[in-house]
Amino acid sequence: THIGARGMGEALLDVKQYVTEDFFLIHAHHFECGLFLPRLLAHKEKLRADGAVVIREEARTGSFGIVRLENERIVGVVEKPESAESGYRVVGMYVLPPAFFAALEKAEKHHYSFESALNDFAGKAVIAGLKTTEQTITLKYPWHLLEIADYLLSSLKGSSAKTAKIAASATITGEVVISDGVVIEEGVVIKGPCFLGENAYIGTNVILDRKSVV
Repeated sequence: THIGARGMGEALLDVKQYVTEDFFLIHAHHFECGLFLPRLLAHKEKLRADGAVVIREEARTGSFGIVRLENERIVGVVEKPESAESGYRVVGMYVLPPAFFAALEKAEKHHYSFESALNDFAGKAVIAGLKTTEQTITLKYPWHLLEIADYLLSSLKGSSAKTAKIAASATITGEVVISDGVVIEEGVVIKGPCFLGENAYIGTNVILDRKSVV
């Protein structure tokens, strides 16, 4: 993107010349997007819509972009509404047509020009809302790093590097990743999911009980 881009809208305009068909737009922090993109595309095709957006119901909506719905169709988008009552927020995964760029070019250039353009486009085109109740990852505030860690650990697949040194009396259960150079001493108990980074040292009789990163 060009230096000085004010928000996602201006950044997206930088790639307009390369977009000739429907495209996915995904916020960079969405580790779990592989679960949703096939469903998003299928939902768009099912409703014969021009585009589709993943949305999730929230009890308090003041920190998110919120959609107005008519059945399964999005008819408006409001960024960080003054009212914090419950509603459906934009999760940050979209499938949109090239025609969306026309609305984006007309939008006033500011940090939320993308949301303004999406609101305008929703009044002219059919944008489907794919509702989900599943966990979605948002890196918006510092404490969201804890949710990201939990998500990554929940999908962990255990492995053990050949250079790791593990005492015979150590007990390891569940999904545990043991990286190169790890030393696990006598009497250690590890219950996964757990990730042990390179050269981590786990001393005698230490207990690591689920969702640990060392």
